[in-house]
Amino acid sequence: MLVNWIDPSPTSLFRDVYKKYNSTPYFESNSLDSIELYSKIAIIGKNESSKLIREAFYNLELSSIIENIADLGDIRNNDISLMTSAYKELLSQGIFPIVLDSDINTSLALANAIKRLERSADYGFISPSTSKSSSCYKIYTQLVEEEKVNKLSFLAYQKHYSNPVIQANPKLDLSGLLSLGKIRDDIKEAEPILRNQNILAFDMKSIKASNSIGLINQNNIGLTAEESCQLLKYATSSEKLMGLHIYGFELENEKAGAELVACLVWYSIQGRLKVRHNKQTKNEMTNFIVDIESLDQQLHFWKNEKSEHWWIELPSIGKEKGKLIPCSEKEYLLAKENKMSDRLFNILAYY
Repeated sequence: MLVNWIDPSPTSLFRDVYKKYNSTPYFESNSLDSIELYSKIAIIGKNESSKLIREAFYNLELSSIIENIADLGDIRNNDISLMTSAYKELLSQGIFPIVLDSDINTSLALANAIKRLERSADYGFISPSTSKSSSCYKIYTQLVEEEKVNKLSFLAYQKHYSNPVIQANPKLDLSGLLSLGKIRDDIKEAEPILRNQNILAFDMKSIKASNSIGLINQNNIGLTAEESCQLLKYATSSEKLMGLHIYGFELENEKAGAELVACLVWYSIQGRLKVRHNKQTKNEMTNFIVDIESLDQQLHFWKNEKSEHWWIELPSIGKEKGKLIPCSEKEYLLAKENKMSDRLFNILAYY
């Protein structure tokens, strides 16, 4: 039972809001069977910060999403081994957890859960820093040392805070590196990278101080609030993503800081609701064939007309021929001009 790991008492406000929008009674227990009936998205919090974020979240417009979410409550004890079991139960049922917890333990527990389910863990970080003093580095080192991750991607990192040691790690996905500057140049180029993650950890310190009033110790340089919402919407619209951890926040101004986190949760849910529309088999997609002079064979690009997502099919020379890897329309257009993006070059080299 989830109540062994999660305290459902903070969810009373959610039940009140649910009744406001829906005449069907909401479940009163935290059994997985009940969640299955009502939702595939679970919100999980921790301590007093979660209470403030909930109050802000339930003041947003929820009519389009309320039936698709379940607020499970707050973590009782964030011990990694205990919460691994809770997340394993959720993930095994296809339930998508959005966890609001400043502690890094959530990311490690999610990785443990995926490993226990014998799934490959491609782990993405949206974080400004990979330096040894950062929370991101602490998570990254434990994931690698304990062999809990297949590939690592880093987005929105700032080069003046980056750790060159990470660049040499064999677990690093070179095609999944995107600095803050690159995101600022064209945020759409982050979408295919985020579409290829199993777990995403979003560091609230990625958002610059002028856009994160109410949070403590933010950086002067970083993402805007709008960019952050868009990145999370990109990520959660991927069927491959199994869980989201929002961490690294300390609330100073209760209203402003909590409202910012609440908006990130809202857009994450909006993205998640698109998953059902993004599913499409290859025979339902449009195929575009491109000749590149430096390659001995053609490249096959595929476009999902409903979601407008693009994919590249790994050529027969690779070890996983026929596999579809997310890419962008811009990368297809470059290929038509006989040019290959650094990202596609790294993808083809890896596989």
